[in-house]
This record gives sequence, structure tokens and C-alpha cells, in this order.
Amino acid sequence: MRPDLTGRAHGRALVAAVLDYATGAHPDTTLRVTIAGFNARAQRVWQSARFEEQQRLVRASDDMEFQVMTRPPE
Repeated sequence: MRPDLTGRAHGRALVAAVLDYATGAHPDTTLRVTIAGFNARAQRVWQSARFEEQQRLVRASDDMEFQVMTRPPE
């Protein structure tokens, strides 16, 4: 999402559009999203779409943490 649009309640609409496309194009595939560890707002939006944390990764170049979340096919 464009940074200037964050925090304006567009997150759920964005997630819905992504899920509509992804489940239509890949109906039998587990979906995955990777989110910066500091981005609690994005984590909550994806959790509300039934994504669950699977692991946390740390980028070696700068020690930045990321959360990997998945959602099984419906």
C-alpha cells in the first residue's frame, strides 16, 4: 500500500482485493505474507483475514525482523 494511504482504514479492503485475486488464481494453494516485525497494524489486518504466524526471520544485513504468516486453502 502506498505509505500516504496507511492508517486510513484501507487495510481490510486491500487484503480483501489481494485474497480475491489470489484465491481465484490459485484456489488450492496455501497463501503466505511476509510483514516487517515492527508493523503491528499490518499484522492485525492479516490476522483478521485468518492468517497465522508460522515463523519469524531476521535479515542478516541489518537485523530487521519479519513475520511470515500463512493461510491454508479454503
